Amino acid sequence: MTAPTRYRRFDRRRLAGRRFTLIELLVSLTVLSIMMLLLFQFITTTQRTWALNEGNQRMYDSQRVALDIIERDLNSAVAISLLDQRIGFYIGDPEQDDFLCCFVSSTDLNENASSRMCEINYRRQGNQLQRLLITSRSPDWDFFNQTAVTNPPWVNQGATDYETILNEGVADFTMDFFRKADDTVPLGRGVVFELPAMAVVTLVLYDPLQVVPGQEPPDSAKRSFSKVVYLDKLIKE
Repeated sequence: MTAPTRYRRFDRRRLAGRRFTLIELLVSLTVLSIMMLLLFQFITTTQRTWALNEGNQRMYDSQRVALDIIERDLNSAVAISLLDQRIGFYIGDPEQDDFLCCFVSSTDLNENASSRMCEINYRRQGNQLQRLLITSRSPDWDFFNQTAVTNPPWVNQGATDYETILNEGVADFTMDFFRKADDTVPLGRGVVFELPAMAVVTLVLYDPLQVVPGQEPPDSAKRSFSKVVYLDKLIKE
């Protein structure tokens, strides 16, 4: 005599004939929809974060290249106040000039050049950062012993052969020059015959891939980068 089983055996025929009810289908579809919605939101957020990080990296790379070039030029800047040997440093006004500054810097790396001195201009043209480099091989190389303080002829007003440092994504660009360490007001427009003590270079960038073409980038898409460059021994009174 066998002991009675404690568990009921499944009837395969009853199990095969069972169907899902309408309520069970609706609950399953609801759960599946919620899961798909959460998955879609997760993927969208991940893609947005990835694109934002890539855009920030592009901006950081761009500002590093641009500010390194500007710092190199300013660190090699020259200004002389001796009579018959004057070399000026011109600070521009964005409202009156098409550039921010014009100065002489010993940055010509050409071994065959008669002089390493170059005239250098910086400006923002639209959403581009541009640099004008005039070497000793150019007929416009005429900075030496120019004594005019306002509207000097050597500062290359109206020049068109600028090279582009940053091709796009420049929202703003400023260069402020100070005579001494504790100055709060930058030097005004005109020529000085001694190097400013320092320059504060500010570059505001945005990622063009994150902005609709033809529209002004929102403030939330802009990143501001600044660099202090010391040109000469700081004057303290």
